[in-house]
Amino acid sequence: MGRELTRYERLIEASDAALRLREVGSRGDARRYADDDVFRFAVAFLWLRYAEPLCQLVTGRLVGNAARRSWAGLCDIRNMLAHERSQDIDFAALWDELPATLDLTEAPLDRLIAAG
Repeated sequence: MGRELTRYERLIEASDAALRLREVGSRGDARRYADDDVFRFAVAFLWLRYAEPLCQLVTGRLVGNAARRSWAGLCDIRNMLAHERSQDIDFAALWDELPATLDLTEAPLDRLIAAG
């Protein structure tokens, strides 16, 4: 294991994952997501890459209350993806909630990155 990431590095990691999630999301639809295991697991992996650093910031109290409120649900997603068996994960909900969750959670992320 390497050194621990700084707050800013975690924000950048999450931002990069959000961009990739939007890109991958634009390359598919609900039918592809349901039918293509590789596509579905790629989306789930990117969800984890997005939620992990934000969850670390929330649990470490490294962001203010507004960001913690916006990102608290991402910790649930992170924990589900990291600890549940694949057959117990609600993959359909991950796909259905993707655009709205990104829209809700990216604004505080962008503000914190801009602030440095």
